[in-house]
Amino acid sequence: MSILNRPSDGLFNVLITLVRCLVTYGPMPAEKLINLCAPPSVCDQARANQTMTRWIELGFLAKGDANEIALADEYSGSLTKKSHSNQAIAGVLREVVFSESNNKRFWDEEKNRSADFTRAVSWMLAQDVYGFQPTSHETVQEVEFSQLGKKVAAFTTDVRWPGFKSWASFLGFGSSGRHPSGLFVVDPTTAIRDVLTTVFSDKKELPLTTFISGLAEALPVLDGGTYRMKVEKKIDRKRWDAPGKNEVSSSLSRGLLRLHEWESIRLEDRADAEKMSLLGCKAIVRTASHVVLGKGN
Repeated sequence: MSILNRPSDGLFNVLITLVRCLVTYGPMPAEKLINLCAPPSVCDQARANQTMTRWIELGFLAKGDANEIALADEYSGSLTKKSHSNQAIAGVLREVVFSESNNKRFWDEEKNRSADFTRAVSWMLAQDVYGFQPTSHETVQEVEFSQLGKKVAAFTTDVRWPGFKSWASFLGFGSSGRHPSGLFVVDPTTAIRDVLTTVFSDKKELPLTTFISGLAEALPVLDGGTYRMKVEKKIDRKRWDAPGKNEVSSSLSRGLLRLHEWESIRLEDRADAEKMSLLGCKAIVRTASHVVLGKGN
């Protein structure tokens, strides 16, 4: 069991349809849910069944008496008739995907629940996002094998690359670009934006080091996060240009700089305060010591 093998594990757009149906009409028998979301006269119901089964196993959907399907109690309060946008669904799914229970078999090739995605996105976010251009499974696999070896690599088959791109895009960690053809742009801006209020809590500003620690707790695949550190410990340092002391990885730097431009946050460089360097293309773009919550948050 994993989430990257789309032919057997389902699709995110099918899951969205199932979720919105349950939010709108409430719990219902599995057969009714599938028939509403994937009418047999219109489409093959196999993908809908596969998707439903996978997310029951991951604990997001729950199967009750009489084969009734519902959102699991832990997550049902976060998705309502007034709040079930793609952004809201993605936020809940990040919790599910990064939950400890779904990442216990972190390095296993099979039956790893969502750990294959967690490993993959952690590794991608650790790369120099300006120097590494993942345009195909072959280009990704070559670099990953050189850094991690075949035993712990996530992209061991070409089936998982399309699955990764679709899930990473929906969950806010990148997007598919056009030039060069097939390029996946590693960019956690959307995921970071979605957790800003959680990280700031009741504060309006934070030291940058504190802010990054809060991000790592909310999104443990970012700098300093539990899963990110697991992956980084496995990477061959001779084949990886790791950020230096007091440097923010290029992926996280990209996200913070974009949010600064959007005025979602304001990066400030104050005198007599600990500073960190944000990285761009082979250079430090700016230094900052504090982050201020911006407009509209």
